[in-house]
Amino acid sequence: MNAKLLLAVGAVLLPCLAPAVWGGEPAVPAVPAVPAVPEGPWFPFPELPSVLYYEDFQDGAGAAAMGKVVDAPELAGSKAYQGGEGFTYNDKHASSTKINLAQTKVKVPGTYRPSDIRLYFTYYAEEAMEGMIYFQGAEKYEHKLPVGDVKKWNKVTVEVGGLKSGQKKQPMKPNELFTEVAIHLFPHSGKNFQKVYFTDVLITNGVLKPADVLPLVQRARKRVKDIEKTTAKDGFSFQPQNQDGLRSIVAANLRKKKDKTVLFMGPRPGDGPALLKDLNGAAAKSKLVGYTFLPAEAPDNSPAGGLDDMRTLLKCNMDKTAALFVLLVLSYKDVNAPAESVRVVVERTLAAGCIPLVSLPPLFTTLSATDKKKVETFVNAVNNICAPKGVPVIEAGSVLKDVANPLDGGELSAAGLAGVAGVSVAALMHLDTYLLGRK
Repeated sequence: MNAKLLLAVGAVLLPCLAPAVWGGEPAVPAVPAVPAVPEGPWFPFPELPSVLYYEDFQDGAGAAAMGKVVDAPELAGSKAYQGGEGFTYNDKHASSTKINLAQTKVKVPGTYRPSDIRLYFTYYAEEAMEGMIYFQGAEKYEHKLPVGDVKKWNKVTVEVGGLKSGQKKQPMKPNELFTEVAIHLFPHSGKNFQKVYFTDVLITNGVLKPADVLPLVQRARKRVKDIEKTTAKDGFSFQPQNQDGLRSIVAANLRKKKDKTVLFMGPRPGDGPALLKDLNGAAAKSKLVGYTFLPAEAPDNSPAGGLDDMRTLLKCNMDKTAALFVLLVLSYKDVNAPAESVRVVVERTLAAGCIPLVSLPPLFTTLSATDKKKVETFVNAVNNICAPKGVPVIEAGSVLKDVANPLDGGELSAAGLAGVAGVSVAALMHLDTYLLGRK
């Protein structure tokens, strides 16, 4: 054989074969460099690009400060944000809330035209209120509100393009960013602080009126909450609002015509065959069609599994398959490893154009206090790695709680492994619907 050809073949095979031939600790492949991509605009609801920010306080305060979330008056079953004390103007004590935009991904006006930006919110008070709104950027811009109606949800729209700053009434600077929006409402009678309730804080861009956009936002918000409730019930953590990166991977893979193949790596090398059987069985039972499950292997074709193998062998397996998804089942042994190892594996998977599904070690009540704390710490760390990237996480503990003997020798038993396979297939069904099915 030609010497140059031998050298070329050796250069390709050596990284995967060296550990099997000579033994010893295999070298960890470097994480592939991911080309820098200019940060584009962020939308809380990708299907509604005119919506730049929305908060209805149904799940907490969000980016709001100064007050607290309470039951909304006149709106049964809904929450609102009750403004807090602390702002005084001309001896009048306001009910106030601040929206800390600097704590969010929202960038307004930024590169948008200020004339296209509008702030909308509703408020409720038991007496007539008048107010001031301050938009804090490089300068402070203000807007005066007229007196509102009593015991009624007042709808307020502010045209950002008309705001001026300071005594000289300076317009906004190009690309200026608001870091905060403060709303202060004062009793028109001049009395001291009175309770005021806020909800549906909305920032829009474009020609549509916020009041017309609001019903669309509320429907989109309901869809997101329905997805989150459904996936949580099935032991699956998925954030539809944080999936732009995953959508780009799907789009790229569709161009490459990748199959719906799921490359998987179990918690232990010996779990590969059993997990393959369980995944195929769960897919057939759940009627998940069109998917192929493929176990990761070592260079000698033996099964691979566990976090160590994920770091050393996953790249070789992804290179030789057309997998769209990579299922990574973490073990209790992996809890003792630094969470940074999981970060390396997740980033390497994304860089290869695959979507990782990370299955966490279940938190069982039968774990000792020491083990439970270690598992909780590891699980929290992995969630913090996956959530910002939109990486789906499988939390099988709630589903496995009714499984008899889910553990064997400190790891998942055959029954526990079958349970994880069922949760994993349920997760794939959700992704097939909400990620692949919505372009």
